[in-house]
This record gives sequence, structure tokens and C-alpha cells, in this order.
Amino acid sequence: MKAEELGTGILGKPAQAIVMKNGGRIQRKEFPVDEDLTVPVEHVDLGAILEKEGSSPELDEVLQNIEELKPEHLTVSSREFDKLKKVLLHGFTATQLASYIRRYELLNNHEIDGSLVDLPTAAQPQYEDVYPWIVSRSQWLPEVRKGEEAIEAGLRGYLLEAMTPKEKLVVRLMRQYWELSILEIMAGEGYLDVQIREPEFSLLTLGTQQWLREIARRLLGPGRQIEIIPSEAAIRIVAPKAIAETVLAEINGTLQNVQSRIVDIHSISSSPLDPTLLTEVARLTNSVITPLESRENIRITWVNSDDGRPELENLGDRVFRLLLTSHQHQSVANKLLVHPAQHESARLVAEYGGKEKLTWSDRLHTWARWTAASPAKGAATPSKKNASQSEDAVTSSVMSSDDFTRQLAEALDKDQDVSHLKGAQSSSPIAPLLNMQVDHPLPGDEPAPISRGWSPETTKTTAVFGHLLHQQPGGSKQIILKAPINQGAHRILSPALPPLFKLELPGKIRPTYLDSTILMRFLPVLKQDAGNPSQQAPSLELAINVREPRIEEGYISGISHLRAIKSSQITDVSLPDQPVDFRLTQSLAAELLGDAMFNAPGLSSLQAFLTKSRLEPQNGKLETPARLSGVALPRRLFSPAQDQAAEQEGVNTSADELVEADYIFAGLEVRRALETTLDGWKLVYTSIEAGQGGGQRAELSLEATPGWDWDLARKAGDVSGDAFLDSAYKMAEGKLLSWAESE
Repeated sequence: MKAEELGTGILGKPAQAIVMKNGGRIQRKEFPVDEDLTVPVEHVDLGAILEKEGSSPELDEVLQNIEELKPEHLTVSSREFDKLKKVLLHGFTATQLASYIRRYELLNNHEIDGSLVDLPTAAQPQYEDVYPWIVSRSQWLPEVRKGEEAIEAGLRGYLLEAMTPKEKLVVRLMRQYWELSILEIMAGEGYLDVQIREPEFSLLTLGTQQWLREIARRLLGPGRQIEIIPSEAAIRIVAPKAIAETVLAEINGTLQNVQSRIVDIHSISSSPLDPTLLTEVARLTNSVITPLESRENIRITWVNSDDGRPELENLGDRVFRLLLTSHQHQSVANKLLVHPAQHESARLVAEYGGKEKLTWSDRLHTWARWTAASPAKGAATPSKKNASQSEDAVTSSVMSSDDFTRQLAEALDKDQDVSHLKGAQSSSPIAPLLNMQVDHPLPGDEPAPISRGWSPETTKTTAVFGHLLHQQPGGSKQIILKAPINQGAHRILSPALPPLFKLELPGKIRPTYLDSTILMRFLPVLKQDAGNPSQQAPSLELAINVREPRIEEGYISGISHLRAIKSSQITDVSLPDQPVDFRLTQSLAAELLGDAMFNAPGLSSLQAFLTKSRLEPQNGKLETPARLSGVALPRRLFSPAQDQAAEQEGVNTSADELVEADYIFAGLEVRRALETTLDGWKLVYTSIEAGQGGGQRAELSLEATPGWDWDLARKAGDVSGDAFLDSAYKMAEGKLLSWAESE
């Protein structure tokens, strides 16, 4: 390398250039080669190499790298989910991702030893809580757009049809094997299906479904609900996932209070219980009633409301009470008088209205009234040729009130045998109707003597007006039934009222200072020992006064009376050619008036019963214990069989001796009454609310007691049985008031 002149100038100076020349060739170093031509060439198996790579340490490392990307928390935001999806999508091949999924499946099926690779077993659906009453449950599924319902359940809301196969593979891995959920999707709307075992499913869904309705009211907002799927014994919770799980927890808390009780059916009825009756009472009370194999017992299962008052009647007690009172109601001994006895045009006409007036068990049957066909309005009058014949027919079928009174009195005096009716009480010592006693003294009468605070036994007679209905067999739906009256069929009275806005009565209405009365009923406990005093104990009625200065207010103001009903008798009077029938009820009872109950001996248990009760009419709470034990009553209030048993044993007894008996609470009614005077007798309009089992009704009754308005009240010489029957018949005829447009 050297500088040489170029022979020219550049910028006024001589130009030069550097010249480089190759000085010679570079000699490469040679290495000796040891060639052994005797060694054979090895054949390469590409399939074996690929199979070997499938379980190579390198693949295990790749799978472990995928596993390490799994988040610690299974619920992530949409942004975090998408970010992780991109890492898996671009960081691993589809083969590697598929190998990861395959390894999960092999481990889950125990086809390989999980210790060979550091991967967990395949993920199974994990739920927040597992409850014993759940038969099966689905995953919570989000709501999707139309057309996406066909997507696999666990991938709905995550998998889109527009995704590439590799994207779908990544989403499947994240959802089905990692159980990752997007927070925004879980907070959106969706549903959860849960199949529930018995009897829990029936407890939640029968009747008014009060438990599910209450949970839905507290936890679910608009557009969210609990749906019932009866065919699958399942429910569907339509709500975001967190709320759906909370609903399940609430249902579990409710079902923790399930209780059951076994009841001997012989304590209710001597005959098998009607399955229809059991189904209906279960529906009313949200309980499950199951006959046991012995057919002599039933199991009552219910959800107990934990109100902190275990001494009060629970739902099992209520079911027993409703069944007991329904059979006691049907077994009341009564007589039937049809007037006129023969009526060519009389038919049993089915009556469908007024179900709300009936008791819960009576609503299950079809009823019909024995009534004569009335001519249609505007119908042609009989021709002159047949006028006399028609007049004779009418005259022969219509009886005067005097004849009716005589016929009824004769029927009552015959003392018909009603012993074949279950639970029938002897009509003696009911006072004969024509010699009935007046249960309130007339002016000038001396006060009745009182023994241990109790009044003497008196007979109270009342006529309640309405339609006398006969039970029809087989639930017949025919409008007109031509079958004759079945004397032994069960009968009820559906109360009827005249149009009150047209009602004009001469008497004054008694001022009402006590707005309503709570009437409690108690039935004696029937025991196997026929000599036990409870077998002949009287039934009890306790009336409590309630003041209601305003509609929304009410408070207990005192005790009205306690009645011990020694015996009772019902006479149904059917009047097919009149607007209404009526029912005569006679009861022989003694009373303990007002607060004298608190001073009477032997009634401390009744006072304790009231103390334990929750009587809060202002809050709509009227709850009591189920039983009343150890009530001591004078022996004279028991039926004669008790005295006869004592005499046979040679025991000297006193009428005022106290005898203890146990009772079952048989229900209560809230009554509001107005009193006036009609034909000299007490006329009472009563509005009755008997709660879940007794319905709501209003009654118009005539009592065999002189009216409150003493100017119009009957005097001592006018008070008699035949006079009262005459007034009752005239009232049914419409001569004392009009029944036109009666309900």
C-alpha cells in the first residue's frame, strides 16, 4: 500500500491516491480425513421420532408452561380473559394446546399416572355449596342472543361462531378445564336449573308457594324470578349467578326447618281419610301429607316458621285441627224437615256460587238445593179451564204457618233416633221446643242464681236463614238433578241475605260499643277410656271483645263470656217453595260472664293459655297454643253419663264438684254483629271471618230472645216455642222482610 500522484489538481492542490496491491495467494490449511467405508448408513424413522417427541421432556415443559398461566382466581374481568386468551393463542401451537387438553382427559379417566406430570386432574364443575336436598343441578347459564342456544351449555356467552378453530380450542380450555368465568357475564342475566328431591320439592311448590314467593320478594328484582318445573321436580332461578347462589342458600336455610309428625287417623275419624281431603288440606297449609304403609297413620311434613314462639300452634297442629274439625263438622247430629213433604215440581238444583261462604272441606263437594221450579218471568197464566185445578193444587201444597208450627213441633217431639250418625250427641236434656227456656231474663224477672261463677244451664234457640244444600255424590255437574233428597246425606246451610239497602225494620239498632268479637272454640280430647271425664266434657266457646277505634287499629278490651255447651241439636227446615230455608240450632249451655273467668276456680290453665297466645288484631296476628289442658269445670256441666258412671262406682258426687278435662283448640272467628228487633225477637246481622279453614260469610239470624228494643220486644206471655217458629216461618216466607234479590 502506497501513495501515488494522479497528475491533476483538486481544489488547487495536486491530487493523490492510495494504491493497494495483493502480495500473493493465501494457502488453506488442510486437515486429514479418516474414512472408514465399512460402517453402514443408519435408516431414519421419522414416525418414531415424532412419537418420541410426544412424551418428551420438552413437551412436558410446554404443558407445564401452559398450566402456569392458569389464574389463581376463577372469576376474571373481560379484559383479563381476553389478554390470557391472546397469550395462549399466539404462544402455543394448536397441537400443544390439544395435547394439554388430552393430558387432562387422560388424568381424569385414570388412564395415566398423575404423578408423571405436574398437572392437576381434569376440572369438574365446582359449586359454591352442595346441599343434600339437591338431586342434580346445571351450570349457571347466561342469556344469549337468538341463534346461540345451540352452543354447548358451558360455552354459551364465551364461544362465538365467527371464531377460528384455534380460538374455539383456547376458549374451551379456559372454560371447561380451567373453569374461568368473565365477571361481566356472571353479573348479567342468566338462569340456574336445580332438581329437588321429595318431600322438599312439594314443600316449596305446593299451595301458595309462600316460601319461594317470600325468597323471591326479598332477593329478586324486576325481570328475575323463580320458575317451577313440575314435570322434572325442579326449579329455575332466573337471576345473575351470585344472586342465584344466594337464593339456593336461602332455600337451604328454609329447608333446615323441615319438621314432621305422625298422626293416628283414628284420632281424627273412625273411617279412612279421603285422599282428596288430604290433598286439599296440604295445599292450604303448604305441607306434605303421606299415608304410611300401615294405613292407620299419616305423616305430616312442613317447614316450621322460626318465630321464637314454640308454645304456639305449629303447622302440623293446624293440619290436625283442620282435619279434625272437618270430620266433627260433618258428624253433627241433625234432623231434616221438608215442608211440604210432597212437592211434584221440587227438584235438586245444583248451586255453584257462594263457595267463599263454605268451610274448606265443603268447597270440595257439589251441592244442590231442594227447590220447586218457579214460573219464568212473563210466563203465560193458566187457562180458565185449568184455573180451578191449578188453584186446588196450590192450596193443597201450601201450609199455613200454624200448620207448619204444629208439624215441626211434632217432628221435634218424636225424638228421632240419630245414634247412627258418628259423634251424635243425645238430644236430652235439650228442652222440648214448645217449652224452651229464654236465655235472657225478661223485665221484672229475678236474677238467675250463680254457682262457682257459672250461670244455670239454659237452652238457646237460633234460626239462621239461607239455602239448605245437600251433598251430591260423585261431584255431579248437572244443573238440575231429579234424584230425591237423601235423608242421610251431609247437609250445610249457605247463608242468604235480603237486599240490605231495601231493608226497613221497625226496631232500633242496638248501639255497638264493641266493634268485634274473637270467638275461640275448643273440643274435648276424646280418649280411649270411655270412663274418662273428657269423653263427656262440654265443648267450650270463649268470646273476647276487641275495640277498633279505626280500621287499622284494634286492641283486646276484655272477656265477654265463656260458654260450656253441654249438648246441641240441629234441625234443618227445607222450604222448597220459599225463597230461603232455615236451620234451627238449640244448645244447652252455661256461661261465665266477663272477667269473672279470672276469679272462677279451676280455670288457671285457660288464663295461662291466653297469656301464651299472640292476640294482636291490630297486626293481624291471632295465634294460640294447640292444646288447653287441665280445665276444671263443675260436674253438672258434663253429660249425664259422667254422673251415671260415678253412681255406678258408688261415689258421692256434687253438681259443683270440679272435674278436669283436656281440650284441643278448634279454631277462631272474628265476628261483627248488629242487633235489632223483628216481630218482637232479637234479629242479628253478623259478619264472620273464619280464616283459612272457615271462609267468610254474613248471616241473618233470629234468636228466641226478646229484642233489644223493649218497646217492640215480646212480653213474657208472648214468649213461646210455637210463637218463635211462627215468626221464623213468616220470615222465610218473606212476610216480615223481603228476600227478593237475595244473595
